[in-house]
Amino acid sequence: MPKSFVTIRVRSIVESLNFYCGFLGFKLKNKLSPSRKTELALIENANSFMIQLVCRHDQSQVDNQQSAIILSFKTDDLKQQINLLKGNGYPFSQFDLPGGKKGIHFEDPNGVSIAYLN
Repeated sequence: MPKSFVTIRVRSIVESLNFYCGFLGFKLKNKLSPSRKTELALIENANSFMIQLVCRHDQSQVDNQQSAIILSFKTDDLKQQINLLKGNGYPFSQFDLPGGKKGIHFEDPNGVSIAYLN
């Protein structure tokens, strides 16, 4: 088990892996089912940032929209990220940061807030 990671509750491990690995470029490090009701997946991005996805099959609703978690990632090419979001049909919003920097905000399939910052 890694020393540091963020845990996110998800509705579906498969849907979440498709988003984080297929769209955001994370790699699956480990996947297990400690019980019939629970699935876990540990994913990592190129900067060694790790997320543990947790799916509890006995909890049908997952509401991360009220969570204080925002996953923020630095990008050197914000326009590329915008085009990727547009091309895949993901809604997003743009915002300004101090010093003339920009950012974009969108959500994963489970309502977790994600931001790209330049």
